[in-house]
Amino acid sequence: MTLGLINANPIVHAKKERIPRSEESHSDHFVDPLDIYDILSFIFFYLKLKIK
Repeated sequence: MTLGLINANPIVHAKKERIPRSEESHSDHFVDPLDIYDILSFIFFYLKLKIK
């Protein structure tokens, strides 16, 4: 067995404040970021084909 602390001088960090989530993220008007990515990827793909 050890006769002391494994780390005699541990570094202790303060906890970050939690940001309360609003109810907007669960509403019908909330847009998922992945949906935006899907739309933009389609637009860029279409523009890429149109340029060729």
